[in-house]
Amino acid sequence: MIISFVIPVKDEEKNVRQLYIEIKKVMNDLIRKRCIKEFEVILVNDGSTDGTLDLCKKLVGGYRGDSKIISHMGNKGCGKCRNEAVKASGGKYVAIHDGDDVSLLNRIEKQVEFLEKNQEISFLGGHALKINEKGESISEIMDYPPQTHEEIVNMITNKCMNPMIDPTMMFRRNAFIDSGGYGKEEKVLYVPDFDLWLRAIKKGYKFHNLQEPIIKYRVNPKGNTRRCQKEMIRQHIGIWRAFKRK
Repeated sequence: MIISFVIPVKDEEKNVRQLYIEIKKVMNDLIRKRCIKEFEVILVNDGSTDGTLDLCKKLVGGYRGDSKIISHMGNKGCGKCRNEAVKASGGKYVAIHDGDDVSLLNRIEKQVEFLEKNQEISFLGGHALKINEKGESISEIMDYPPQTHEEIVNMITNKCMNPMIDPTMMFRRNAFIDSGGYGKEEKVLYVPDFDLWLRAIKKGYKFHNLQEPIIKYRVNPKGNTRRCQKEMIRQHIGIWRAFKRK
């Protein structure tokens, strides 16, 4: 079994080295435990203006050929970058990871174990801990994600809420591809994950959330979530209404 780690990075020079080293350490540990046979790390440089790309090349060059770099001159956005990375991946399961977040040490093991035991589940998330730019804890667990598929679908389709924390996600690659991947249109630029969940639900794929934190989610005051909140809400409501009309 191959696990693919998809990591879009933009101006993450200060975080990417430690992130890459930690992921390699966790995945090599899983190989030793015989939980997985192989893994790959796919770094997507999304038009970084600092030394992120050069650092990625140095990191990948220092290991075996189980890592790839996809690089763009301009900013394509997180959704499109992830789509490219998944298309280039060869894993049965794909783990999403943002460049400034931190996966807890047991994240991958728990998600792989759950998906292997629950073949009916295709999209698996979990809870998260919030940290600041220095890596310091700033709140309790982000504990809003419901557990079961039925609860998740109810929140998405009837309450217009997104109960999946996107950077906690691991999914079956074939289900992701069949659902069309993250939203690509301008009208879903800031909510490509919610657009994907709606399409996956229509396809009949099932969701689940582990009821424990599996990542540390870094709150970035300069990130899209803070800067573009009004547009994110507008797009979120727009695609939900379109889904309800169909």
